[in-house]
Amino acid sequence: MQKITTTTIEVIENGFDEEDYIDFLKNPKQSFDKFTIVYTGTIYKGIRDITPILCAMKELKEDSVINSENFQLITAGNVADLFDDVQKLDVSDMHRHLGVVPRKDALRLIYDSDASILLLGKNNKGILSGKLFEYLSLSNFIF
Repeated sequence: MQKITTTTIEVIENGFDEEDYIDFLKNPKQSFDKFTIVYTGTIYKGIRDITPILCAMKELKEDSVINSENFQLITAGNVADLFDDVQKLDVSDMHRHLGVVPRKDALRLIYDSDASILLLGKNNKGILSGKLFEYLSLSNFIF
């Protein structure tokens, strides 16, 4: 960054505190009754966009691979840009939105899920979300 600007650049290292995860890792996961993918955080249409996942859900639903009995996408956080696409793509029966939840509840969702979605913003070269560290500590699979 310093090479492309004369503005002073400060680096703030991302990371995590292992103690945030100890209580989860000491206990077994609480299984959902169907395959569950979780996204916690904010969705920005066109920037941090979940539309490709929703399109894949639609295709898999049309091909009778997944349905509301065996699959769910749980979102938590500020996801206002999500609801129109969920309706338009006809996957609302497989989507559950919990709203904004306390961090501990979000971490529990990540830990208990079968997989987590990591959305990285476009044009954020060199920037990693702190969520990556949460997912590496708690998640089975990251999409």
